Amino acid sequence: MRRYHRLLILLAVAAVLPMAIYGSIQTRLRADAERRAIETNNLEDAQRLALRVDNELMAEANALRMLALSHDLEIDDLKDFYNLARRAHFENRLWHSVIIVDPHTDLILLNTLFDYGRPPYPTQDRETMVEVIETHTVIIGAPTPPGPIAGTQRIHPAFIPLRVPVMRANEVHYVLSATMAPDEMRALLWNTMPPALGGDSYLVDPHGLIVARNRSPADFAKLAPKAVLTALPHHQGI
Repeated sequence: MRRYHRLLILLAVAAVLPMAIYGSIQTRLRADAERRAIETNNLEDAQRLALRVDNELMAEANALRMLALSHDLEIDDLKDFYNLARRAHFENRLWHSVIIVDPHTDLILLNTLFDYGRPPYPTQDRETMVEVIETHTVIIGAPTPPGPIAGTQRIHPAFIPLRVPVMRANEVHYVLSATMAPDEMRALLWNTMPPALGGDSYLVDPHGLIVARNRSPADFAKLAPKAVLTALPHHQGI
């Protein structure tokens, strides 16, 4: 009877063991499937976010292009253009200011943050100015952290520069810029990939600088972590 009882126990163990192994495999397969599903969802969220950001930037670029076609700029009436630019500045939730730069001197001729008539002062972003002048295209500059405004005691807020050429006789006569607030980009990131879902998400420029992060607005314009940089297409190790 004991031998029979022990045989039943061995049979029971033999039956349970494969089930335990099967259950372990199923758990691992389920975990892999869930991981793949999360990765797919994250990719879809990222693609959706990229499309929304593209659409937002395209809308801002088109608005700035329309402003660049102003008759006031065509006849060099900067005083009347200033009034038009001020209205555009305050009607656009994303813009901190509208700026006109003389591409021949790199001097800012007007800035809607100041009253009209302020003496010209040097631009602090020569690189994107040169790119606009050479390519005759819309340029989105690198995210810029808060800093002093040349010749004043004021501090400019964090911004993303958007620049368009104002053409005359096939040459760049002015560079028209709008400094865009990063808050709206962060809001897009937050709404698409909220931290409550466990995601730590970044929106970065082609150079790996943070444009927005869903967890920390203070990281604006800093270099993204290495794990983020290695995921960038064509990233060459900044």
